[in-house]
Amino acid sequence: MPASARTANAQMCRRALAIAPSLDRDSALLQLAGPLCGERVLIIGTEALELLCAALRRGAAMAMLIRQGARPEERSADLVIVTEADSPARTLEAILHAGRALAGAGRILLDIGRDPAQPFLNAIVHALRRQGFSTVRLRHIGNRAIITGSILAAAPFSYARRIVGS
Repeated sequence: MPASARTANAQMCRRALAIAPSLDRDSALLQLAGPLCGERVLIIGTEALELLCAALRRGAAMAMLIRQGARPEERSADLVIVTEADSPARTLEAILHAGRALAGAGRILLDIGRDPAQPFLNAIVHALRRQGFSTVRLRHIGNRAIITGSILAAAPFSYARRIVGS
C-alpha cells in the first residue's frame, strides 16, 4: 500500500475512533496510549487491574499499579496513566509523581472525566508545563476527556547551557 494511502487510512481510523460514542475508560486510555511494545507502564489509581492486564497484553514490557498518593520509584516508567484525575488535589499530586517516575522522555495520560471546568483544565496544563511536559493536548474519545502530555529527552548539554547562560 502506498504511503499516502496508509496515511489517509490512518487518519480515517483516528476519526472513526474519535467519534465512538461509548468507549469505557480503559479502552479510551489504551487507544490514546498507542502501541506499548517494550514500554514500562505505570498506572496511578484504583480499580485499574484490568487496565494493567490490557497494557501487558498490548506488549508493555512491564506494568505497575500504585494507588493515588503512593510515591513511585524514580525513572521507573516510560508511560504514566492516571485513572482518577477528577479533582485538582489528586491531579496535581499525580502529575508530581509522574514527573518522578518518568525516565528522561516519557508520556502521561490523565483521565479527567466527562466535562471538566475550564479553570481545572488550565490548572492541569500549567502543572504539566511546570513539570517539563512540552506537548499537552486535550483529547475527547467517546464520552471521556483525556489530557495527554509528553516530555522530550533533554539534550545532553542542556544543563551546561543553563549554567553558562545564567
